[in-house]
Order: sequence, then structure tokens, then C-alpha cells
Amino acid sequence: MTLTKTANPTTYSEVGDVISYTYELVNTGGEQLANIAITDDRVPVVSCPATSFFPGESITCTGEYTITAGDISAGSVTNTATAFGEPDGAPVLRTAQATVTFDPPDEAFDPRRQTRAVIERFMYHRLVAILDDEPDRPRFIRRFPGSLWGGDTNGNTPPFSIASSGQGNRIAFSTSLSQMRQAVASAEPAIDENAMTLGSPALYERPGPAPYRGVDIWTEGHFASYDDTGGTDGNFDILYVGADYALNNNWIVGVLGQFDWVDETTRADGSKAEGEGWMVGPYISGRLSENLFFDSRAAWGSADNSVSPIGTFTDDFDSDRWLAMARLTGNWTSGNWRLTPSALIKYGEESQDAHTDSLGFRITGQDVSLGRIEFGPEFGYRWLLADGTLIEPHVALFGVWNFEGSSRLFVNNAFFTPDDFTGRLEGGALVQLPKGISFRGAAAYDGIGSNGYNAVTGKVWLNVPLN
Repeated sequence: MTLTKTANPTTYSEVGDVISYTYELVNTGGEQLANIAITDDRVPVVSCPATSFFPGESITCTGEYTITAGDISAGSVTNTATAFGEPDGAPVLRTAQATVTFDPPDEAFDPRRQTRAVIERFMYHRLVAILDDEPDRPRFIRRFPGSLWGGDTNGNTPPFSIASSGQGNRIAFSTSLSQMRQAVASAEPAIDENAMTLGSPALYERPGPAPYRGVDIWTEGHFASYDDTGGTDGNFDILYVGADYALNNNWIVGVLGQFDWVDETTRADGSKAEGEGWMVGPYISGRLSENLFFDSRAAWGSADNSVSPIGTFTDDFDSDRWLAMARLTGNWTSGNWRLTPSALIKYGEESQDAHTDSLGFRITGQDVSLGRIEFGPEFGYRWLLADGTLIEPHVALFGVWNFEGSSRLFVNNAFFTPDDFTGRLEGGALVQLPKGISFRGAAAYDGIGSNGYNAVTGKVWLNVPLN
């Protein structure tokens, strides 16, 4: 008896490929062979059309094997079949082997390198967005009415704020218990002294009333889109929910939770990535002196993500992240002039967990980090017209130093290196009508001194009091 084993196809390219095997048995002896059976160490079931055959006859048996992730990592599959036949004399055993090899669909394509590059680019963009798209200016300082923070010098505070930015690619909202309470108090002067607010009619004066002593709960949402020179565009949405408590006239402490949703597509290589994450942590804000403010926060969390490195298959991976930031802000006035310098340091890091992709390749973990220092002055000048209308234009110039971050981003078979130092120019104006309606517009050009990056953004705020 002879045994011939054949595999079809003789190569495989991905998990789930099915290899079909045929086993041909020929009775080369002079006796009938009975109890025919074939076993294979990789094929679970081998089917034969008969269990006996006479001299000179043949039997063709079949079986199938499905490629696993381990087979792709191993690079080949070799299996051994054993045939059994029983004549009148001693039983006959025959063996045969077949080897099937791994052949990627495109040998020039390295899925591990591409997948890691797409994940790194995605996490870097998300980290930039999270660090740059902070909650509105420090909670404590934002309670002080006045031109510095776009507040209302008459104490008329809207219960709900909406902001939109250039070309419709960003919209944000915010509200809080204190914001609502202050709006009601502004509409009812009799209870104004109990309003949940800090500060006198303008930031130029030392605050008088004591802060609200309870817990203030607030929320704020941002919805934005982005597009970079590497051909990557995406959407970034984030929701903040916080609660803080005023320790005294100068300090508040709180806890902040944030939830973000990000998706992006890179046109150059057809890759896609998206993720949903959360972070939570404490914050503190306060007045250090008559003209100096401080705020700081930190947060930790994780994200559930998916990546499609070439746009044909999608895999899931997890990541952990954290951030910390601190800022000093000064405010000095001389007549109608205002000088507001600030210095901000912020750092964030995200760690991708290792995973095995749909092709069976092991995608190792990696870290993405970004550290920035931003510093510069803001100048404002206030005009008070005869009818009580307040106009205050302002201009600011900031230096942005990326002191730590991803050194190179792989895009379309090329490496892009973010600049270590760039500049940002901002300008705008606040217009406030006598009855408390206020309008504020601002625009910024980011990327001064950079050869590979620039961005133009605009924002508009409209505040309308209830009364």
C-alpha cells in the first residue's frame, strides 16, 4: 500500500485560511485491504469513501485545516498523515508529510511597523488635543467678573454659555450651579449678596463678597475637528464634569472627570483609528497675591481603542494615560491698560498595551508623551463709551516649547518630526453693552517659526443675561 498526501493551496496569507488535503491510497499488494483509516496530526477529521479495497484499486480521502495566529507567527505548517490497512496477514502502516508556508499578501508590507505607526500617530494627536483643549480658564478665576476672563463687569452672568470657533469645526458649551444661581441673583437684586460668585464689579478691584460655601457642580463640552499637513483629519469631542468647594475667599479645590471620543483617518495610507476614554483627578485654583493667580490639575485614566492600519481589517487595543499641568497668571493695570503675563507647564503620557492583530502578528506596546511650556504676555486696553458700552481689544504673543514628546511620526513611508519651539499670536476684542449683553471674539495663528506646521483658529462667545 502507498500513501500520497497533497495540500491545496500550498501557501497561506492570513488567519482563517483553509488548507484542503487529499490522501491517495493505492493497494499495490496481492490481497484485499480492510479497515482502512487515515489520521493526521493537524487535521481533526479525514473522510474516506470506503473502508476496504482490492489489489490495484485506489481510494482518495479528504480533510481540511484552518490557519491560526500561531501558524502565521511560525511561518509554516507541517503535518503528518498515517494510513492503516489490514490484510489477511500483518497490518500495513504508511506515513506521508506535507508542508504549507506563510506568504503575506504583500511582502513589502510590514503590518507590525504600520500598525505601530498608526497607533502612535493617533495617540499623539489625541494627547495634543487633550492637553490643548482644556476646560475654560481656571474655575476660581473664572468666577471673578471682568475683562480678563471675558466676564461681565455688571455681574450679569448667563446660566449657559456656548462658544463656536472658526469655519464651524468647533463648538463648546458650559454651565454650573453657581452660574445658574448667579444669573438668578443678577435678575433679582434683593438676593444678589447671596449669589454664588466671587469678586466685585470688576477684576481691577479686590474681591469683596465671600464665596459661596457649598459645593459647585459644573459641566463643559467641546466638539472639534482637526486636519494636519500629514493628511490626517479627525474629530475630537470631550465632556468635562466637575465639583469644587471654596475653602476661603482665595482658594477652591475640586475633582474633575473627563470623557473623550476621538476618530481619525489618514488619507495617505487609508488607515483609521478611534477611541473612547476617560480620566479623573483633582484640581486647585486660587489667588497667591493681589495680582498673581495659580491653578493646577492632574488626571489619570484609560481608553478603549480600535485601529485599521490599512483600512481592510480592524483590531482593538487598550491604553492607559495621565496628565498634569500648572499655570501662573499675573494681572496688572495702569489706567485703561492691562498687562496679563502667564506661564504654563503641562505634561501628558499614554501607554498602549500589547496585542495580537487579526493576521496573528504580535503588536508590541509603546508609549507616547508630550511636555510643553507656554509663556508670554497679553495686553489689553479698555474704552468706556459715553452710553456705557465697554470695548476692550487685546493681543498676546506666546512661545511654545515642546520639551518632550514623540521624536518622529511615521506618515506615508516618511518620518515627520514635530518642532521643538514655535510661537502663537493671538488677538481679539470684548464688547459689552450697558444692559449686560457681551460679545467676545478671538483669533490665533499657531506655528510661528515652524516649517511643517501651522494652524489658524477663531472663537466667538456671546453672553446674554436672563434679566
